Amino acid sequence: MNKKKNTFFSSRGFNMFSAIVAMILIMTGTVLVNMLITTEEKTSRQIYSTINNYQLADVASVARADALQTFNYNFREKLEDYLTFNQTEMTNGERGFGLFTIRTGDEEFGFEEAKQSFEQSILLVDATEGATFASAIQYVADRTIDQFSSGTYGKFNVYLSDNGPEAKKKLKDLLLVSIERKGENFLEVVGCGEAACPVGTFYFNIPLDQLTDQEYEQLPRIIVKDLVTQEEIKMGILPRTGVKVYIPLRFFKALIEAGEIAKNVINGHDELEEYRLGFCDSCNPRNNPTSPMGGSWTKDCPPSETGSDVILSKTVLGVNTYLAGGPKAGANGLKAFGTETLCNTLISSSSFEVDSSDDSFKVKDSLLVPVDPIELQKDGCGLNKLIIGTASEKEFIIKDMGAVYLYCGKIITADMDVVFEEINPKYMVKGTYNSGMSNLYKLRIQDISYTQVNSQKDVSTLDYCASGINECEAA
Repeated sequence: MNKKKNTFFSSRGFNMFSAIVAMILIMTGTVLVNMLITTEEKTSRQIYSTINNYQLADVASVARADALQTFNYNFREKLEDYLTFNQTEMTNGERGFGLFTIRTGDEEFGFEEAKQSFEQSILLVDATEGATFASAIQYVADRTIDQFSSGTYGKFNVYLSDNGPEAKKKLKDLLLVSIERKGENFLEVVGCGEAACPVGTFYFNIPLDQLTDQEYEQLPRIIVKDLVTQEEIKMGILPRTGVKVYIPLRFFKALIEAGEIAKNVINGHDELEEYRLGFCDSCNPRNNPTSPMGGSWTKDCPPSETGSDVILSKTVLGVNTYLAGGPKAGANGLKAFGTETLCNTLISSSSFEVDSSDDSFKVKDSLLVPVDPIELQKDGCGLNKLIIGTASEKEFIIKDMGAVYLYCGKIITADMDVVFEEINPKYMVKGTYNSGMSNLYKLRIQDISYTQVNSQKDVSTLDYCASGINECEAA
């Protein structure tokens, strides 16, 4: 009896133990399953979040790459418009870029000088008239923002943090700040040096990496927003790196070629320096710019231009007379002789023969047609414009007429424009001349190294001339 009872209770205890163990195993399994499910969900969320962040960053990077392409193209297009001359500008006779000024006659116009002139003159941030480099940068900033491709792409919305006037001004200002900080390495010229310049295109190196953190944060930001999760990412419209913009214009080739012309202008300076017309030596006016008149002048001393025509010793470019009277004595004659001599100097020195393997880049003009006087035309002279500046100095007093003087005229300046034409599409962006078929580069060479007239001359030291019988003679 007792033995049965013990057996009964042992079996019952075992069954209860088994149930407890089973329950523990079930609970443990449940916990483990829940943990696995939770971990999987967490991992899935992390993976989804990571993938989504990558997608946001990828979309932002694509938008920035597109903005950078827009920036690069507009930079090239605006620089082409800035550095070249269109049909209207050529017709209106707008002066060329004044990069070659002869002040002493000792100037060098090689590669380094051309590069320096480009940086100092073409890239002026401020100017009182005409287009400036700052205005070109403003155009690029405006177009970069205006042409940004905002919109919804799939589940992503892409837009700029600011696309108004302030954003455009800020982008322009920061671009100019970075350019100014770059200094001498701002320009990188391609295929051009002291020995030769077969190419002459160039890069602009814009060091946005030199902006401070605070400055860079002021750039307009690209915002990409996930329309499902509402997550978003922000990125500067331009990368914080050194942006290198290639300009396919052979502008430096034009500079080097114009520099060679400027050197030859210096070589021909001395002859023009000696030219004089008017009452320079005696009471008889010159009929040749390099020597006194041969013979006598059969007119009275001229108090004004009226009746003061002098017949030149030879006809030059259609000009055979000049006016010796008045304060503009000798002007037309000096312009004719000066044009003839200067053009002949440049032609004989092969100044208009461009160093090129083909005819895609050349001097545009082969006939000089000056503005004044209209007769002056010079075949074979590749200058687009030549302006001979003259002035006169008091040399004699006309007796018994009070403060009325006889003058001697001389050349004091020579300004010339030369135009180079580019027709190779490889070295153009859109083309600004001849319906986009070519580009024109117009450069000005100025010779201001002539001896100037003495405007403060002591008139008490002047000799007198008086009118005789059909002549002007020493009094």
